[in-house]
Amino acid sequence: ALEFDSKGRLIVADRHNHRIQILTKEGKFIGEYDDFGRTSGLAIDRNDVIYTADSESTERVHPGWLRGIRIGSLQDGKVTMFIPPHKTDSSDGAMGEGIAIDAAGNIYTAEATLRGVTKYVKN
Repeated sequence: ALEFDSKGRLIVADRHNHRIQILTKEGKFIGEYDDFGRTSGLAIDRNDVIYTADSESTERVHPGWLRGIRIGSLQDGKVTMFIPPHKTDSSDGAMGEGIAIDAAGNIYTAEATLRGVTKYVKN
């Protein structure tokens, strides 16, 4: 997944290496964050809050981590909120591959296991 932040930096979900990379528009490496798990989808709001969907973290694939949505700041790369996966027949639960946010702060995930889109309403 790829998104630009408010500063025009390219934010890249590098699921294989368990990190978020920060690049210039020209592709020059600036930095990375490793608190977001195995990110398959990401979205960034106008305040540079990053929302990530991790559909692959399990004890077998990424020990010590859980699937889920991680929300944090691009300023410091720290996760400030975690939404766990849905309960399903899978022992690890279901979580979205893609993620989007709307102007009201609601979160949407595209979920293969559930074959649909899940909306998380902001309280």
